Amino acid sequence: MVQRDLLNLPQRDVGKVDDEFSRCGRNDQKRNVDGEKRRSVMGRLRQAFWRLKDRFFRPAWVDIYDALESVWLAQVIHIAAKMGIADQLHESPLSAKDLARNCEADERALYRTLRALCAFGIFREGADGRFRNTAKSEALRSSVPFSLRDWAITLGSTWWPLANHAVESVKTGQSAPQVVGRETLWNIYRENPRDHEHFIAAMDGFTQWQSGVVVAAFDFSRFEHVIDVGGGRGALMIQLLEAYPHLRGTIFDISKTIAIA
Repeated sequence: MVQRDLLNLPQRDVGKVDDEFSRCGRNDQKRNVDGEKRRSVMGRLRQAFWRLKDRFFRPAWVDIYDALESVWLAQVIHIAAKMGIADQLHESPLSAKDLARNCEADERALYRTLRALCAFGIFREGADGRFRNTAKSEALRSSVPFSLRDWAITLGSTWWPLANHAVESVKTGQSAPQVVGRETLWNIYRENPRDHEHFIAAMDGFTQWQSGVVVAAFDFSRFEHVIDVGGGRGALMIQLLEAYPHLRGTIFDISKTIAIA
């Protein structure tokens, strides 16, 4: 019916119909473009919303899961620290084969460990298959200020094995060293002098972070003699005496620590 009526229209009216169809087509096309733009904008807004939701409103169980899983990352960091990987990569990039030879480790196992660390920005594997330090792995070098290498070794070598007895410790009220028959942590370190050295170095590193704040926050000018109980190798005392030359300082610690203070 519509087609028949259109065919019977005068030529000028047919032209008007054609113009109207063209105009409607352009409007439809414009609406399609506008719709695509709106959908694109809404899509980006939805993505931004979900990112914010994940950041600020994610389920509570995700935090528990992350905390539980973090033990694996901490363990591979301990491996890298124990083997001195960051120190070896300081001079030049090395392959997993070279590192395995230097560390007397299995090449495939060490390669997987390094790849796991690379996923978290700790070390970087180049296109040539060799590994390099990153800003994060630099913290695992021995000779840098505020090094975390000794702390990573201390956690993995001494503290985490003791943490495996935490349930028994809570049930009995005994400390973890008591549970394993060592009475105190210091007894364990007497049996493992190398681990004790790492512990002392780790505590010294922490003190270096904090001592500047302590010296700046408190006025020691009215004192003549300062005793640092558990002062380790003297990181805090050094900064105190530099800031207040009139002070006399004494470090109180166990004999092994005092010997290297």
